[in-house]
Order: sequence, then C-alpha cells, then structure tokens
Amino acid sequence: MIRRCMAACVFLTVAACSSLSPLPPADPSFRRFEEVRSDLVTLGWLHPGSSSSDQPLFVVVEGDGAAWSLDKSPPSDPTPRSGAGARLASALANGRAVLYLARPGQYLSPEQAARSSIHHWTDRRFAIGPVEALGALIDRALEPGQEMILVGFSGGGVLAAELALRRRDILALITIAAPLDLDGWTRLHNISPLATVSGDLPSSLGKATFAQRHLYGGRDRIVPPVLAGPLRADTVRLLENLGHDDDWAPAVISEIRSLALEGGGTGR
Repeated sequence: MIRRCMAACVFLTVAACSSLSPLPPADPSFRRFEEVRSDLVTLGWLHPGSSSSDQPLFVVVEGDGAAWSLDKSPPSDPTPRSGAGARLASALANGRAVLYLARPGQYLSPEQAARSSIHHWTDRRFAIGPVEALGALIDRALEPGQEMILVGFSGGGVLAAELALRRRDILALITIAAPLDLDGWTRLHNISPLATVSGDLPSSLGKATFAQRHLYGGRDRIVPPVLAGPLRADTVRLLENLGHDDDWAPAVISEIRSLALEGGGTGR
C-alpha cells in the first residue's frame, strides 16, 4: 500500500513539473469529489469555471491507467502514469467548467484501495458499477439545468459513450483513441472479452441524436484506426500523426469549436 501511495505522489510531482500548471489531482483550482460504494471508490475533481448554467460542463473520463505486466497480470494500482485524460482536463480548464473523472482504483489512498475490488479496473471496468459511480459524480457537479460535453480518453471513451447513451443532458460526446468496438479490440490483442452495459456500442451510437466525434490516431498501435470501421463515418476523425499517448488537446478543442459547443451553441 505504501508503494501505491508513493507511485501516485511521484506521478503527480512529475506531471506538475512537466507542465505549466499542476494536473487536476494536485491543482487547488479543482475541487475533489468522492463516490464510495461498498467495494468501489471513484474520485473526481471539478474546476468550476463560469457559474452560469448556460455554459456546458466538460466532463473528461480518464483512460484505463497503468499498463498490465508482460505476463498479462493486472496492476494493483491503476493510477495512470502519463495521465492523458488529466492533461486534457487541465488544458480544457482555461475558462471552462471541467470535471475530471478518474477511473475506479485510481489516485486512491491506502485505506480506499484496501476496500476496492480489482474487478472494477480489470474484467468489469466497463460494467454497470463504474458507469453508475461516474454518473453519480457528474450529478453532484452539474448545476441545475446545465448540460454537458462528455470527453473520454481510451477506455474512458467507452465509459463516456455508455454515460451519454443513458442520459438526456448531453450536448456532445467526444472520444479519443477509444476501443468502442470492444469485440474487435479484444480479438486484435488476443485478450478475454469485455462486457459493456449497452452491448454493441457502435450500433447504439449510430442511433443516437446527440453530436459526436470519435478521434483516432494514425500512429496508434493500442487502438488502431481500423477499429473505427463500425462507427458512422461522419462521426470519425483520423489524425495521421498522433499516437495513443500523444497530446490530443488541440484536436479536441478544434472539434469543440467546429461543433459550436461553446457560447450558447447546441452542436445539434
């Protein structure tokens, strides 16, 4: 457990030193939220931005986090090492209301980790428990009448899609290097199938009425762009020069502007 705490502290220190401002878990302008449910602990950090409910809340869902070992053993601490979602949340927080959602098991204290089930960041990481826990944090952060734009990185994009399909307060969904075709992704990497709440996500997203963009990188070997095939072609954007853990913030901000999602635009 000491190793878990030290790893999280080292990550936050390195991240703070390598960017112009600290990332959400260490940034005092972000207020921390907790959702505790028996064996599931989930954390979020809110940057309030404008107090007006006319402006949307940007919700950024972190990726799966720490990689599995070479022998395919899961990490005991899934706190991300690169923090792509955290970096994106920090970039978006410039004048915007942003809620950064860590995934179950990430950034936890030793006491919180001791009560957490490893299943929530392994075989059941896209199941109903994590989806409902993230949804509860969103409900606490939203102002009355406020709508939101869901942004999810990698596996966080799967959960962002699940959340978008369950809610009626969505302006748009933006996923980044997300394995939305989970069956195709697990076959590609020869790993066990992973269940989602909605089953066939590409099919469900194809029927959705909210605005959506799904970004893929031409240099991504973890979630290669071939996996975008089942998605609606008009919702997919390919960025040829980006790899999985590269800086996606400029591309995301560009899509936000193209969808007219700020300044009262609906994007619909």
